[in-house]
Amino acid sequence: MLLGAAQYLAETRRFDGTVVLIFQPAAENEGGGRVMVQKGLFERFPVQAVYDLHNWPGLAEGRSVVREGPMMAGWDQFAIELSGCGCHAALLAIGASYWATLVERVLAALSEIHA
Repeated sequence: MLLGAAQYLAETRRFDGTVVLIFQPAAENEGGGRVMVQKGLFERFPVQAVYDLHNWPGLAEGRSVVREGPMMAGWDQFAIELSGCGCHAALLAIGASYWATLVERVLAALSEIHA
């Protein structure tokens, strides 16, 4: 989407001033924008305002949401330890498929999380 916006702005030039387009790495894990700011992004490219575009499933088509401050910023991680008797994928009839059990349990646990 941002590349499309960049192309449109470059082709039409229907604005005065400078537009800075920021592609944020690691948007949903170890820091993303926070790390970019800490490393001097806005000292190098000073701007008056920053607007973020993020996919928001469930938001009605044609709608957008704007607010001041952080929004949709968060992440977490977890570890899963498996133990038991596995088997070769070709021999599921004589063993236990721990992957199927794992997926069932993770999906069940995730369905219990209420934001």
